[in-house]
Amino acid sequence: MCHRTTVMWKKNQQKKLPWKKLKTLKKSLRGPKNCCLHQAGEQGAEARSWIRRSLNLIRVQKKLEITTNLLLKKEHTLQEKLAHEEMLHCEKETTLQTAIKAFEVNIMDMTMESQKDKESYKAQIRHQNNAHWNWVAFCDSERALARERSKTADLHRKLTELNNKL
Repeated sequence: MCHRTTVMWKKNQQKKLPWKKLKTLKKSLRGPKNCCLHQAGEQGAEARSWIRRSLNLIRVQKKLEITTNLLLKKEHTLQEKLAHEEMLHCEKETTLQTAIKAFEVNIMDMTMESQKDKESYKAQIRHQNNAHWNWVAFCDSERALARERSKTADLHRKLTELNNKL
């Protein structure tokens, strides 16, 4: 799970703390309210007015409690949705990082293969150049041999002519 989700969860727990304190305070006030309502019934119109206001206050507090509960449920639902979306985001990020690493490995392999091909082509070119220069040297040697044979034949013919004259 991502770090961000745990931080959000801790903040959520911190937000719930004041609401818990408020609920315990309300529960502690319920006993004295009921006692006061009973005594107020005995004191007449002023007491009835106070009772109406107290009942109205209780009704408003109930509405507040219901609204608070609804908001807490809504917040909880949204927190779950956020956590789920964040989990999906983390999974997607992990998948993408894995794909990136695979592509990097593929690029490295292709680069190494390209370098090997380049070296192979350079070696082929060197061998072809050596073969060409060897062919040129061979042709030059054949021409030199042919010239030397021609000179030898001329010298041999001249030697034969001189021998015949003598």
